[in-house]
Amino acid sequence: WMEKNSSIIFIDENSEVDLECLVDTNPSSTLFWIFEERILSMNSSLLHLSSPSHRSIYHCSVLHPHFGFFNHSFI
Repeated sequence: WMEKNSSIIFIDENSEVDLECLVDTNPSSTLFWIFEERILSMNSSLLHLSSPSHRSIYHCSVLHPHFGFFNHSFI
């Protein structure tokens, strides 16, 4: 069973922002924050951005041991 909470956020250029990706799974999953195919953070639901890149997409990816990857994008 997997319950997901997510949202899309539009970020103003040069503004500070926190992105949050909440995932409640059983069994537990591994959470990744990805930007331009690079892992920025693992196993933290919060990603702090002090100066987000213009027109960029940040991905919250979750790896569930039975169901594979689930993705959500923040634009």
